[in-house]
Amino acid sequence: MIKKIILWIGLAVIISFIGYLYISFNGVPWKKVQVAEEIEKHVENKYGIEVDVVDKFYNFKFGSYGATFKAEVDNIEFTFETEKTNRGLYLDYFVEALWASQLKADSEPIIKQSFKSLAVESYDYHFTYGMADALNIKSDQIPNYKTVNSDLALVVRLKDYWSEETKNKGINETYTFIQELKKNGIDNIGLSIYYKEKEEEPQKWNYYGISFNPGDLKKVQTEKDVENYLIGL
Repeated sequence: MIKKIILWIGLAVIISFIGYLYISFNGVPWKKVQVAEEIEKHVENKYGIEVDVVDKFYNFKFGSYGATFKAEVDNIEFTFETEKTNRGLYLDYFVEALWASQLKADSEPIIKQSFKSLAVESYDYHFTYGMADALNIKSDQIPNYKTVNSDLALVVRLKDYWSEETKNKGINETYTFIQELKKNGIDNIGLSIYYKEKEEEPQKWNYYGISFNPGDLKKVQTEKDVENYLIGL
């Protein structure tokens, strides 16, 4: 009888410990739902739009709950995250995600048009979380990304390996790309063009490309100017 009691106590302790570990890393399931509903109302009231919940999450590093939402602005669909801290503050990245989506819509056709002899493997868009708050962007007066000094950046990855030939092609086509961006009023973003890494030479620096910080595109007037931004040499 005593052995059974000890066994049941031990089993209860193990189950409790497993439950504790699960909640520590994944949060309380019902609270995920509750907080997601609260955040949804907050976001819709703040920006005057309708959003759909795509996912709910728990940030175990900070003990906060959040959700990923899908929204549509000016016929552009995008997703963004919002968290509610354990102090009750809302941290949302709606503006940053909107700007990245606008840049994507504007730049995609230009990427396909500009890179012809070099093959583009992928491209993506980066921003710093909290950038809109740092710029004091008001929820009812969100400017177009082209008019702000942000750290919004575009990264283009090529299928081509670095060589003297592909370097010259990259300089030429990057210059063409930048000029087309400027024609569309885009000169305030960061831009990086990366060549494919050479895995057979892991001991060597093999990350070659062309990289511009936000604001640098304004300085590019000729193909020669592009050479100043080569990296990995």
